[in-house]
Amino acid sequence: MPLSEATALFLSAIYGELAASTCQQYAYALTRLEPLSQCPLDSITGNMLRVVRTELAIRYAPASVNMFFRTWKVFFMFCVAESLLPVSPAVRMRPLKEPPKIKAANVSDVRRMIAEAHQRGRLRDYAIMMLFLSTGCRVGALCRLRLDQIDHATQTARLLEKGGRWHTVNLIATTYLGITDYVDNERPNKSVSPLVFLSYNNGSRGLNRVAVMLMLRRYAVRLNITSPVNPHAFRHCFTVEMLRNGAPLDVVSKLLGHSSVAITERYYAKWDTGTLRDIHARLNPALIS
Repeated sequence: MPLSEATALFLSAIYGELAASTCQQYAYALTRLEPLSQCPLDSITGNMLRVVRTELAIRYAPASVNMFFRTWKVFFMFCVAESLLPVSPAVRMRPLKEPPKIKAANVSDVRRMIAEAHQRGRLRDYAIMMLFLSTGCRVGALCRLRLDQIDHATQTARLLEKGGRWHTVNLIATTYLGITDYVDNERPNKSVSPLVFLSYNNGSRGLNRVAVMLMLRRYAVRLNITSPVNPHAFRHCFTVEMLRNGAPLDVVSKLLGHSSVAITERYYAKWDTGTLRDIHARLNPALIS
């Protein structure tokens, strides 16, 4: 029996048993096996299916190819159940790896949170959120940021990233002024701690990840924001908005401090549309309204 006859048998068996939309989805997925349609069913191997899947992966997203693949597995298991095959040729195959799902903060919500901090006169919170939105820095690097790591002459900050790597970020004027305003007017005496951002409850203690996350969550609750607002969602927001605004992927990779552009591409390639400091200042989501 050729594959085409087996697929027709399978579709006739499920029509009336499953929802019409599901049947249509299965039928479409099975048409992707068209290169093998005239092959005898019992001659089809896992390697033959892998070749077809590889060719499909050139034209379709991994999620779509995996949808096709799930249907194929159901179909071949049907063939086994109907004694058309002794074993499914797809039994040892695994789905393709899909890009991680990005849960970015909504840039409009972030701006509302920043405006709320500014209106309430919470200089520290304003500076933290501006630093997140305008640089995409990680929360760990923000918590470790020391006063002597801010270069006032160039308006940059040296961040100690995970793995002990140093990464210099540009501070746009609004962010730089927000940090200096906090340090000069709200932050406890500079001799208390070398860290930039300190706790409101204990002025000698720096912030940790949980404290920053809870601070952001309080603003989200106050403003009835339901989109993700954790620190890494801010980092995703910076990245996605920079790419949407036209920044090249390799430039964004450098701005994020990734060790390789491949890392950036794995997460954000679908938002890619197109000197480092010029692009950062011109396309920054903290400046574009």
